[in-house]
Formats: sequence, structure tokens, C-alpha cells
Amino acid sequence: QNDTHNYFDAANHTPLQNEAFSYLKKLLQWRKGNEVIAKGKLKHFAPSKGIYAYERKQGDKSVVVLLNGTDREQTISLDTYREILPDTSAYNVLEDKKVELGKDLTLPSRGIYLLSF
Repeated sequence: QNDTHNYFDAANHTPLQNEAFSYLKKLLQWRKGNEVIAKGKLKHFAPSKGIYAYERKQGDKSVVVLLNGTDREQTISLDTYREILPDTSAYNVLEDKKVELGKDLTLPSRGIYLLSF
């Protein structure tokens, strides 16, 4: 009630707030049109060295999420997750581009890969 800032108006956002807003908007729009997220079968892996991975799968579609919960960049072997990586390339939802899945993948500190197949 006594808030003097109107954050519904983008002109009142800081650059960081605009970046966060755009990121969330993109992610929520993608989620809204992706039934595999809501209804897909869940398979997850026990966290290892701060890395958590899970898959949502429905029919021939799947989404794989890889999270780095540490404060340092980590290179992980994808061999550990081959059973949920159905192809050698995927669509990286957050970066809006195709990514090649070789033997290893580097996750930035506190980073996330959201891969769609």
C-alpha cells in the first residue's frame, strides 16, 4: 500500500531487474507451451559433487535439466547421464540455440542447462 515504486512499469526497472524479468518471461512462456514439463515422467539422479540432474519424459519428447549448485565452474562427464540424453545434440532452451553433447559439458558456477529433445 505504501510502496512508491511501480514495478509493473518496465521504465522503473533497473537493468538487472529487466534481465531477470526477461529471463523469467522466456522460461515461463516456454513452460506454458510444453506439456512434458507438467505431465512427463520424472527420473532424477542423486546429486554428485554439487551437480543435480533430472529428466521429464513424455512419449518421444524429453527435457533434461542439469544444475550446478556450487560456486565454481564444473566440467561433468555426460557418460553418467547418457541414459537420459537420447541424442548427441539438444536445444538449449535458456540460450535459444542448439548445443552439441560430446563427452563432457561445462556448467558455470550456479549454472543451469535446460535441454529439450
